[in-house]
Amino acid sequence: FLVDKRINGDASATIRSHYLALRTFYGHVDTLDGDIDEANVRDWFRRWVDHLLKRCALGQMADQTAYHQGKSTALVLAGAMGVNFISIVRGSRLRKPKNDKAFLGLEADKQNLKFTQSFGADLLDIIQSLTLDVCFGPLPVHLVLRSTPAPHAFWCGIPPSDTIKAVTNPSPTQVGSMNAILRRREERSLRPTVINRHRVVNLRITAEFLVFIAQTGMNKAQAMRLTLGDFRYESWQDGYQVRKYKGRKKGEVLFEIFSEYRPHFQRYLAFRESVCPKDTSDLLFPTIKRGKPIMGAVFNIENVRRFLASVDTASVKYVEQPV
Repeated sequence: FLVDKRINGDASATIRSHYLALRTFYGHVDTLDGDIDEANVRDWFRRWVDHLLKRCALGQMADQTAYHQGKSTALVLAGAMGVNFISIVRGSRLRKPKNDKAFLGLEADKQNLKFTQSFGADLLDIIQSLTLDVCFGPLPVHLVLRSTPAPHAFWCGIPPSDTIKAVTNPSPTQVGSMNAILRRREERSLRPTVINRHRVVNLRITAEFLVFIAQTGMNKAQAMRLTLGDFRYESWQDGYQVRKYKGRKKGEVLFEIFSEYRPHFQRYLAFRESVCPKDTSDLLFPTIKRGKPIMGAVFNIENVRRFLASVDTASVKYVEQPV
């Protein structure tokens, strides 16, 4: 079954996750000295799902991990037996978790759950605050986090107003120079470019990148190499398999997403096209530096770490080392 999936173009990461889940299932049965056959496999699957849910209740496993392992195993069993997926999971307690973790793909034990959820909320707040209109609107650019009491201002390379003497304490004898300073600031504020707004653009792209890898389960090296294309969505269980077409040629499955993530991903694609046209860079997650996108698989999440540290939010601990 898994060989057929590979021949049909499924991503190697998907096949590997199916294999690891199946191995975990058989390993559990082995610990109980059980023998699996076509007659009893559904019963063993139900018992294994109960075991996973017990581990979740004890804080030993995240709900999302248990769900993915159960779903992957059921898919393989159904494919190998030539039966419907539902016939495997029917009667078991396998259910899709209905909370923000299903969207973000976040996993945590009970002790760290509130901080992990806070990190996910911070990422979504960054994305929702830094719309295209806000990134290229009048300065300062304001970013609002639910985890902090006040908005955060980005001046994008010019000093804040309260540090400019021409603004805070204008001198009657220096009207000409004061007006020149104010004109330059107004020019910078009202006629933005990607060059002078690259800090907030990069922050939005990095937050999108972190949500994407959490949602898809793709490793960072793979995600950094992804390029733009004609993405097509094929319904698959509780979400979509995403392929990239070239003309009429159907590509392999690049990644899988929950249905809730599709509109979010499409909004990101529109934002990304506006700030970095495809003829400038075809990377799905480019990094803008001095107005030019870095070519090649180069990405750094340090900007999110620095921002979260600067606002003193506990979720900064979940930003991993730079890629």
